Amino acid sequence: MKKTLVYCLTFLVIISTVSVYGTPKKLTLAKDGKTDYVIVFNNQNPSDKRGAEDLRLFLGKATGADFKITAAKGKKNIIFDTAQVNDSYKITFKGNDIILQGNGINGRAYAVYELLERFGFRWYSAYGDMYIPEIKELSIETKPFSGVYAFEIRGSQTFYFRRIFMKDYKESSMLYHFRNRQNILLTELSGIRNEVLEYTPSTHVLSQYIHPGTNYHHRRLNKQLAWIPNKNYFGEHPEWFPMDKKGKRYPHGQLCFSNLQLQEELTKNALEQLKREIARTGRRDGIFSMSMNDIVYAEFCCCPECKAASVKYGQKGAGAYYKYLFEFCKKVKKLYPEVKISVFAYLSTLSMPEHLELPDNLIVIFCPIYSSYIASLEKEGGQRTLKTLKKWADKNADLWYWYYTLPYSSGSYLTVPPMSNITRITEDLRLMKKMGIRGAYIEHDSKASDRTGFFELQSWLLLRLYRNPDENVTQLIREFTDFYYGKAAPLFRKYLYEVEKGCLNISTLKIRSVYNTMAYPYLTEDNLRRWQKMFDDMENLVKDDPKSLYHVKLARIAVDATYISITAKKENWAETEQRIDRLENDIRNLRKNYKYLFIMERITTWKKTLKKNIFK
Repeated sequence: MKKTLVYCLTFLVIISTVSVYGTPKKLTLAKDGKTDYVIVFNNQNPSDKRGAEDLRLFLGKATGADFKITAAKGKKNIIFDTAQVNDSYKITFKGNDIILQGNGINGRAYAVYELLERFGFRWYSAYGDMYIPEIKELSIETKPFSGVYAFEIRGSQTFYFRRIFMKDYKESSMLYHFRNRQNILLTELSGIRNEVLEYTPSTHVLSQYIHPGTNYHHRRLNKQLAWIPNKNYFGEHPEWFPMDKKGKRYPHGQLCFSNLQLQEELTKNALEQLKREIARTGRRDGIFSMSMNDIVYAEFCCCPECKAASVKYGQKGAGAYYKYLFEFCKKVKKLYPEVKISVFAYLSTLSMPEHLELPDNLIVIFCPIYSSYIASLEKEGGQRTLKTLKKWADKNADLWYWYYTLPYSSGSYLTVPPMSNITRITEDLRLMKKMGIRGAYIEHDSKASDRTGFFELQSWLLLRLYRNPDENVTQLIREFTDFYYGKAAPLFRKYLYEVEKGCLNISTLKIRSVYNTMAYPYLTEDNLRRWQKMFDDMENLVKDDPKSLYHVKLARIAVDATYISITAKKENWAETEQRIDRLENDIRNLRKNYKYLFIMERITTWKKTLKKNIFK
């Protein structure tokens, strides 16, 4: 059925187009394992090289033909044209030639992947799951096609692939994200480049430049800042650090931005680091972060001067910080006109300051970590997050959105419980597009390496919706699940839509749902038992299909583990322990049979937490 679908897609490409010159013309790229076409690539752009190599790789696998890469044109060519265009990707035709163009450093590579997708190729997961059609005759009509992606900056976190136990999948992960047109937050491999350069450190940097001392700080000192001589600023200058409500200075919060000496030292260290980064990268057009520390405090500082600044600039606790930041932006613009400064609108800096003019070299990364994790922006109670976001948008801020897809599970859960959030994600990305949000910075990292629940479906959907939030999500879900779960796909979709109904039912209720706190009324014992039975049936349907069976078993872990968590009681603890043992054995078998990556010690920790909570 899958091959039939792809052949239909290819056939539609052929029959639904006409030549740019008015006369329909079909180009045959390959037939019966042979081709007259060569791929013409003759520049030094690494992304173009990656695109050319992937074009040769995938067309060769699909047709059996050898599409050679050359610097000189032949009789029939697929040409990487370096002429600048405004489109994210553009494919035109001239005679027998196919011409690939695009905007920015990756545009021609994006044209490659758009072309391949029209022929039915897909990249479905970061673990190498992809669809390559078998095509005896590969043809296309000569009508140009192009497009502009909805979000200029498209990033989904890949941080978990950098962990040591995930190293075997680092390359396949980067290729998956790049082929699906992600253009930031990538680890740069050969031919894979971020569209914009973020200088390091790139997140939560304030305490890196003014480090309080190793005995106080919750993070290790960034190695790239080892050049800063003072490693114990709090010991020497406690007045540079925040004051609590009782008038005591403490080292592990933000900084006291009403202190002029602190401002001078911070500026000196930050500018020196920027200078070093420009020298290291050879680029003067990067993004330099001045974002706050990742520490949950309501205010930066409660000293009288900082509190007065907060009142003056209409900002809860961070008025002095924004005043300093905007002045810093002006200094950087004079020294490095092409550099952009990024800041997190996050926690106490979420709200836009008043009576201050936004610098034109500032990127505001909006990070509403305490917004609802289950209701869309327009359905959240009181539309609190949306109202705050609109204030930034009304000032024409260069806005990127750091979006959280899933909460981080508490110790009572082994992994993230079943939570689809499809409607929320879709509605929010469509709204962001309408609002003119330039970048989508998605934190899709909650227990990501577990691969349970709906994680990989959500990941692929996000990458598709970055490019066009108006795509038909129902069709995308059907396409992914048909490939990923084989004969079990219809039943998996039934399970998915039952969970999604549960998410929608609670999205308008007054339930606290933030990054580490979540109530799931739909996770009843009856529902979970029914879903376990559905997974029994799914496994039976794909028992002769090892890859689909593996994917079904991965998705099931979230259901089985959640059932254990919500049914565990004092009176059935012995039975609960048996269920945990069975789940642990199932996961060990997945590790053995499929090389599933899972840290088994987590099960022991989870078991101890459950027991402690029950018997306390």
